[in-house]
Amino acid sequence: MDKTQEGPGGLTEAERDEILEEIYENFTLKLDHSAICTNSADELSYVFLRALTGGDIKYRAPDVAGDDPEADSSMKTVAIALGDTDEHPDAAYMAPVEGIDGSVQSQVNHFIENTGECFQHIAIRVEGGSIE
Repeated sequence: MDKTQEGPGGLTEAERDEILEEIYENFTLKLDHSAICTNSADELSYVFLRALTGGDIKYRAPDVAGDDPEADSSMKTVAIALGDTDEHPDAAYMAPVEGIDGSVQSQVNHFIENTGECFQHIAIRVEGGSIE
């Protein structure tokens, strides 16, 4: 690969390598969580609970907006730990999310409409100090 070629962020491959080297020297990067857009959070949660080691539910919300009268839309989610939370309290987790349309289409349903049911994002936990 041409190390001088600029990527979408305007950095060359060599510049990205330098930044990554500094990050790896000073920080520990771990998977924090991943959100998966689905039309059935309950069904996907069952699959993960059955398939993954541990499967402890860290968080469950049938409607994350709750009773917020300002919410135009919402979503439901279940955060499922990847591993035993007794042994590893900071275990990463998977979070199936299901959209709840209100006066506008939820971001989850918008995402599914445009890309299908799939991973929406993966979040990285940075340990070792301020990333700034």
